[in-house]
Amino acid sequence: MRVLATHVDVSDHSLVLVVSPAAVGDHGDGAIDVWHREGLANYAHAHRPKDTKATAMRILAVDQAGHIVGAANVGEPQRVAADVDDESAELSLGQSLPLPPPGTTLDPQLQPMAAVSAPDAAKTSAIINAAEAQIGKPLVWGANLEAGEAGCDPATFVAYVYRHALGYILPDDLMQLWDTVGVSVLRCGTCTLAISSSSTMGQWWAFIAVAIR
Repeated sequence: MRVLATHVDVSDHSLVLVVSPAAVGDHGDGAIDVWHREGLANYAHAHRPKDTKATAMRILAVDQAGHIVGAANVGEPQRVAADVDDESAELSLGQSLPLPPPGTTLDPQLQPMAAVSAPDAAKTSAIINAAEAQIGKPLVWGANLEAGEAGCDPATFVAYVYRHALGYILPDDLMQLWDTVGVSVLRCGTCTLAISSSSTMGQWWAFIAVAIR
């Protein structure tokens, strides 16, 4: 589907996405999978209008005739828990975080590119290689590479990369990434790879940042 317009229903402050069928292979910021909760939730978090309440929000996808074709509820943005906040975690735990880091679990059914005991340099290379292998994959909100779909969105991309690089199981929901994982998923000595959801005027994104010092 493709998002044509968004507005806030003043009666209940729900976010309404007006959508229309999309051509096969359609992608870009307006392309969305309305049948996956993550598609609606991640699109809404990244495009949250200023006039939506900061509390829990209902998202409705409707066609041009007003018929509901998808719905999801999302929680309010929370301050990331102290034990997964980068600065707080470093102060309380030092440079070395537990393995796997707070907010993550290891996938017992997957052989990752770098084991949990691998040196920092190997983990850094694994993250970069897993991410670069997805260059060219189109943006489709809610699309999931794990399911063999052609595209991804910021959260499903981050979850895919960390699972295949290090075997970490992460949420593929933008807000859950922020609430439960924060920015301290991986700190590799002199190289920091971060998962973060950033807020600008209430809008949230996830990304992998590599800072070589």
